[in-house]
Amino acid sequence: MNPGAREQLIQEAALFHSRGWMPATSGNLSIRPSPNAEITITASGVDKGALETSGMLEIDTDGNPSNLSPGMKPSAETAIHLAIYRQLPTAGAVFHVHTVASTLASMHAPIDASPAELTFQGYELIKGYDIWEDDATAAIPVFDNHGDVSSIAREVEALLRTSPRVPAFLIRGHGITAWGSTPAEARKHLEVTQFLCECRLRLSP
Repeated sequence: MNPGAREQLIQEAALFHSRGWMPATSGNLSIRPSPNAEITITASGVDKGALETSGMLEIDTDGNPSNLSPGMKPSAETAIHLAIYRQLPTAGAVFHVHTVASTLASMHAPIDASPAELTFQGYELIKGYDIWEDDATAAIPVFDNHGDVSSIAREVEALLRTSPRVPAFLIRGHGITAWGSTPAEARKHLEVTQFLCECRLRLSP
């Protein structure tokens, strides 16, 4: 068990819930303190606005839990977290939230590919992705939503093998997933993605 990671996730969950980004029991958050460490992740069906240390578990990179309490189970989206950690050794945190802006913006993405893309150009906040060119472009992948989350995880893993520039993606009708080397960086990437999705919605006819 990693008490530090659990306390950090409580803080992050409280922040995101207060912003309305994790309504009901939606979303999931994880931290991996180092590349070889166990992953601390929120359990399925836990209210993120009242998250306690008992609402998390530790898993290895194959998804095997080391401390599964009675009645607790990993979220189905654990497979997506694991795909990110497997492909990105520097990833130290993965955050998935359900914001209104990202959910609606994802529905504007083309439907002829998975992942499709939402492309943004010229926005100053793109620098938050560590993309520094003048008039930079950021293409946010948008995956189709499936009941079989493992199939989404396989698509995510395939995309990550191509080294995409944007450390975040959307799932159609299903919010944002973002990551970073630290929880603070993952939060920054989440906030950049949320901002861009809001801009897209306000510009839409």
